[in-house]
Amino acid sequence: MPTKLKQLAALTLTSGGTAEALSSTPIIVQSVLIIAAATNSGTVYVGDSDVTSTNGIPLAAEGHVRMTGPALGKGGASDLDLAQIYWDGTTSDVITVSYLQSLTP
Repeated sequence: MPTKLKQLAALTLTSGGTAEALSSTPIIVQSVLIIAAATNSGTVYVGDSDVTSTNGIPLAAEGHVRMTGPALGKGGASDLDLAQIYWDGTTSDVITVSYLQSLTP
């Protein structure tokens, strides 16, 4: 199945202590790479809608995490939806988000 590598605009955290979704609309992907900016003042955390410093995946400045769904990126139960992945950190922290998305034939 053909795929395309895409990237969201850099995301800036508007309110530290409040989880923010990677996307405000559903974006179904096969895999996603999240990279914390080198200029971040602290650690950012990636997880679900209640992500905090105690339950999230920690990313120090320039740290990254890659998540891969086992399905084919067509909206199945195992696919990754960027609207369901959240992050938190310090106000004004920045992340970049790249993802691999299936193209519909």
